[in-house]
Order: sequence, then structure tokens, then C-alpha cells
Amino acid sequence: MRFMAACYPGMWPVTTYRCKKDYQLVFKAVAGVNGSISGLWSSDEVRNEYNEAAMRLNAEFKGHFKSRVVNNWKNETIVAVKVAMYKNNEEKMSMVFDGRNTDKFSWFNKSRILSSPYKDLGPTAIPDRTKFFSIQGDVRRRREFFMQQAYRGCANDPGWMVVVQKGGCSWERFPYFPAFLYAPGDQAVRWKKGVSGVADTFAIFVLRN
Repeated sequence: MRFMAACYPGMWPVTTYRCKKDYQLVFKAVAGVNGSISGLWSSDEVRNEYNEAAMRLNAEFKGHFKSRVVNNWKNETIVAVKVAMYKNNEEKMSMVFDGRNTDKFSWFNKSRILSSPYKDLGPTAIPDRTKFFSIQGDVRRRREFFMQQAYRGCANDPGWMVVVQKGGCSWERFPYFPAFLYAPGDQAVRWKKGVSGVADTFAIFVLRN
């Protein structure tokens, strides 16, 4: 079977199942489009797979995208996974993980970070401090794809990345959900309006052997 995929860098779109030399977009979420992002990732659902507009990295199409590649992860010879956040179609933050010998959950682990903009996050970071680092995140507070250094009270909570699904602390009160936050510098940031980076799309790509 052949179906629409998106490969980066290079010409888009590419009508082929595999993108052997470039990263292939397999998942994209849009801020303000209802639904659990970790729930969609975890499910067997495929979303907007043939929709070219859904694969573009801007927020113009108001729907999420998920390729069947995610559900077929163990058969895909994946060697690297890229997570990125975008604002107005511009990449604002990205990290690359070792995707070898993983499933669709286990790659998201700080021990597998291959490249990161953050000097205080990763297997060689000193000091090595993380409160949360998982796709499921903090279930009670509905913080998903959560990379958090510590909990020290709302005004002093430092982290690197989070998909916010409800308003709790002042820094996560948005007029829409989900909201995508990231640390804009080279280390964890204390989440705060006007300080935290806010993206309009969240994307995951894979690179095959």
C-alpha cells in the first residue's frame, strides 16, 4: 500500500511509504484542537493520514495528524526520533532521541537523548535532575509529553517542555487547550507567561535505517 507521507528536509509532499534518507513526519498536534495528545499517540487510531494540509507544520488546518507508522513502530527500523515545536511555521525547539530497539513509548527517555538545546538535560547533564520525563506525564495535572526538572510551587516550577491540557498554575491558564510550552533558552525555565516559549504546533518525526 502507498499513502501520503511527509519527509523533511526536501520537497514536500512525498507520495511514498518510506523516507529512507530524511526525517518523516509521523505525528503533528495543533494548539487549541481538543483532545489528549498523549492519548492519541498511545491509541491505535490513525488521524488525517491522507490530508496534505494536516501535514504542514503550521496551525492553519485545525486537526491533528497521526501516521500508521506510529502504530507499526517495531517494524519500521527506526534509528532516530525528532521532537519539535513550531510557531508560525518556524522551528523553535527540537530534540533528537535514539530510536533503535524501541517501541512508541520507550524512545522518549532522557537516557536516549542524542541532541538537545539544553545543557542541563540528558545523560551527561550535571546535575542530573528530572521530576518527570514521559509521554504520559503528570496525569492528575494533565501535563503530557512532560519534561520537568522539579516541582517547587507554581511560581518556581522549572522545566523544558510540556503539553498543557488544563489550567492549574497561572502559567498554564490559556484560553485554549492543548497548549504547547518549551524552554526558549539553553536550560530549564521557570514556567511563566511571557517567559515560556509558546508554540502553535508540536511534531514528531522518525528517521529510518
